[in-house]
Amino acid sequence: YEETVKEPRFLTSFYFGSFRPVINSEFTIIADKDIHIDFKKFNMDTFKYEFTQEEKKGKIHYRFTAKNVPEFDSENDAPNIRYYVPHVIPIIRTYTYKGKEIPVLRNVADLYHWYYSLLKNINQEISPELKALTDSITKGKTSETDITKAIYYWVQKNIKYVAFEEGLGGFVPREANEVCEKRYGDCKDNSSILVAMLRYKGIRAYYTWIGTRSIPYTYEEVPTPISDNHMICTVEIDGKYYYLDATGNHHPLGLPSSFIQGKEALIGIDSVHYDIGVVPIVPPNQNAFIDSVTISVSGDKITGKGKAQINGYLKVQTVYSLEGVKNKTEEKDIVKRDIEKGNNKFYLNDYKIINQSIDSPLYFTYDFTIEDYLQEVDDEVYLNLNLEQEASQIKIRKTKKYDLELDNTLQTLTLVEFEIPNGYELTYLPPNSSKSSDFMEYAISYTRRGNKIIYKHEFAYKKLLIKKAQFEEWNNIVKSISKQYREVLIFKKIQ
Repeated sequence: YEETVKEPRFLTSFYFGSFRPVINSEFTIIADKDIHIDFKKFNMDTFKYEFTQEEKKGKIHYRFTAKNVPEFDSENDAPNIRYYVPHVIPIIRTYTYKGKEIPVLRNVADLYHWYYSLLKNINQEISPELKALTDSITKGKTSETDITKAIYYWVQKNIKYVAFEEGLGGFVPREANEVCEKRYGDCKDNSSILVAMLRYKGIRAYYTWIGTRSIPYTYEEVPTPISDNHMICTVEIDGKYYYLDATGNHHPLGLPSSFIQGKEALIGIDSVHYDIGVVPIVPPNQNAFIDSVTISVSGDKITGKGKAQINGYLKVQTVYSLEGVKNKTEEKDIVKRDIEKGNNKFYLNDYKIINQSIDSPLYFTYDFTIEDYLQEVDDEVYLNLNLEQEASQIKIRKTKKYDLELDNTLQTLTLVEFEIPNGYELTYLPPNSSKSSDFMEYAISYTRRGNKIIYKHEFAYKKLLIKKAQFEEWNNIVKSISKQYREVLIFKKIQ
């Protein structure tokens, strides 16, 4: 097929491979010799291809060819294909017209100045209605942080996300007044109303272009619109950047959308100046699930009371799920999903959900029963305090071809307090165990305090991307955890 591109900044990538074998892969660009074209190559260090450049009748023919390209598998838990499929990105740097060199995309500055030209005329005047709304939302707020939170949380809750992508419409935000009136918009529109409201209250707020984690390029590598596919608002408070994405919901200030973690952000300061920030990767302790339970035994049954604290992206995901329930049965199923333990005879007797604000953790308090959990042989009783064993199910399959990508970091802490029943003595307390790597760690400990056993299990994902070379170490840690999960307390009846 042939493609005619009228906007010189919109040249698209060419991928040599596909999810099917390719016998012949060819990419040709024919351009006037006054056009300076550069090619950025990715994942082609060991890829066999040919490149030719020749002039024919005043035109330059750039031609890439490759033969017998093998198929590339699709893996849901791998990074986007841009990370491993060979491809080239053509970039028009400049062209010459009437003897004068015209810049197009020589560098990041050229890209930014074009971006700025698309939005420089919007939000010239904020309507009285939007001003009044902003004043009411921020009434009584005095600090920059509190004003920013009030506006950000209002936009998340009240402006519905609807995607619009058509030509330059995919690059130009709509007026904040219009977005406010209609109560919906795409990522650019959400950024438009955020910037307008925040600036009206004196907050340093900036339009920001950013690529999601599906895009592997830096702006320096590829200073074209290919490097981003999203717009957010960046706020500067006390010299620190906060990245506000109101297309989602339930995100407190300081918790960016998970899909932009670690990504470069092109921050528009003014008509001349810009900055490139990096969205932080949220550390495991901010995505913590902390579950504390007290259990007792009756026959072969366990009864217990617990309190779970859910933070960060884990909270966002759970609150989204709870918002979609139609009845109490569905609500109970979601709570059970998050705190189920023991075996398939776990029964959630009662629960309470505590969700005070967007800035505080989500809590579940609950009581439960697990039937047929204890094992008794002769005069000995066996009790496994590893009530949560999800970490044993994350072994990476041997057939996996590409790196492993995780949605977010994670930390879990499980505390179990158990009192030794009257008439029994403890004869075996499992050993403590721990392992740590750059990307994962766990620790399991047992402590006796008088007649009580305190079990503690810590686990964490510390990275978003696990390289294939690390799979063996990952699986060895999982194997060690799985072995520890088989450890049990042993009690004996006192004669």
